[in-house]
Amino acid sequence: MAYVVHRKNPLFSWPTLQSTVPSNPAITYSIPYTFEGSRQFLVKVKPFVQACELDCGIAARVALEELVHEIVETNADRKQNETFDVRIIDKEAIFTAVLKSKGPLRNPIYKYTDDEVMNLDKSNIRRAVMTRMCNDINYKYMNGINCIYLNYNRNKDFGRRNKED
Repeated sequence: MAYVVHRKNPLFSWPTLQSTVPSNPAITYSIPYTFEGSRQFLVKVKPFVQACELDCGIAARVALEELVHEIVETNADRKQNETFDVRIIDKEAIFTAVLKSKGPLRNPIYKYTDDEVMNLDKSNIRRAVMTRMCNDINYKYMNGINCIYLNYNRNKDFGRRNKED
């Protein structure tokens, strides 16, 4: 029986039928401060974000792309071997991308009002796109490291459903 179930669903291990998919899959990348490095990262991370099956998957990829490009552009003076880190964690209730880059305090987040969005110039368009693609975006500066958190809730009433059970 275990063999038959395993053959129909390869996500279960053969003798025990335990799930082979980790409960909280996560990936970590170190990206050089170059446009080529950021492009390679975005190509690698796209299948992982698609596999997470977010309702707002395209928005998550666009916000991540804009944020990575913002970090690369604002750190153009870095040495070729320096990198910044991106960690993506896919949990049951929330999908989080954490970007960490060394350097001086530089907050890329600005929440634009609807009136301000209408009057943007080219220099501000990236920030406007990024903040519109993620409602829960946070910034912290700790020990010389800029930390940016993109959070996407999988199900807004996740907590309410669990309380009822």
